[in-house]
Amino acid sequence: MFLEYAKAGPEDILIRVTVHNRGPETARLHVGSGRRMTLFDVAHEIARRLSSIFLRDDRGRRPVYGGAAKFQQDPHWRDLTLFYEYFHGDNGARLGASHQTGWTGDIALLIDLFGRLDKSEALESPQYRTPSRLVKEQVRGG
Repeated sequence: MFLEYAKAGPEDILIRVTVHNRGPETARLHVGSGRRMTLFDVAHEIARRLSSIFLRDDRGRRPVYGGAAKFQQDPHWRDLTLFYEYFHGDNGARLGASHQTGWTGDIALLIDLFGRLDKSEALESPQYRTPSRLVKEQVRGG
């Protein structure tokens, strides 16, 4: 797995993760943890952490909406998930514009992907089969 990080300016962040291994090899999730995971598990954990800002917590609240009662409680708004530009570092609340999503627009893809992708399929199927299945399901709406 190769992780690239770039910062073009004080407000810009670019992260690119490239995974070349589809086998059962393991890696440490973070240095010093002693916890070893397959690269699929590492990718899944990163996706889980990133998407947790947008998903409901144990209290049914989405961190992205902070204390905005309308987005947290109103039945017409609470299931509308907007992807913002920046987030508060302590509580995940949205900052900046929702029309300039940048990397956060990819979170919907990660939620969908890991919701439909089985670990054994990802690690054991021929490389061409899984993306083909996922695209067909997406087009069919399945």
